[in-house]
Amino acid sequence: MKYMYISLLVFLLGGCSPANKENTSNIESLTNEFPANDIRLIDIHLYRSDSYKTQPELINVFSDEKEKNNVIHWINTIHKRQDVIMPDINKIYVLQFHYPNGNSEISKYLAYVEDSKGNYYAKKFEMTAELFNYEAFTKEVLASVIEKIGEKDWFAVEKLVILTP
Repeated sequence: MKYMYISLLVFLLGGCSPANKENTSNIESLTNEFPANDIRLIDIHLYRSDSYKTQPELINVFSDEKEKNNVIHWINTIHKRQDVIMPDINKIYVLQFHYPNGNSEISKYLAYVEDSKGNYYAKKFEMTAELFNYEAFTKEVLASVIEKIGEKDWFAVEKLVILTP
């Protein structure tokens, strides 16, 4: 009987390890995509319906080390993957990270959204011309943007408090 309990315990513990390892690697993969060193600046864009400017609108630029470190610290608060339900999205931010690349520069993009329940999600994505230069931000554009970014592989995150609007 004693060996049966030990076998059961080993089986249960062994079954839990891969899930934790997978969750950890998922978190690390996003954290590693936006390394803290070498960030030149971070542009913050927002899709907003109350603006006459082309969407998404540039609302802030972080070049100060403290601001950049706050964003990197926020990325490190990721705790789990979760699919996003498009109709619940209220706001879509795009964080554009600028990194030096020899004599030029590369950009990496992170979408950050807020849903109607006050939950926040982030996802690395590839920026395309289709995602920029909307004349107005409507429900149809919202649906199109989420579709192009993708509804899977989002991470639940804490609120990024240094954003404005």
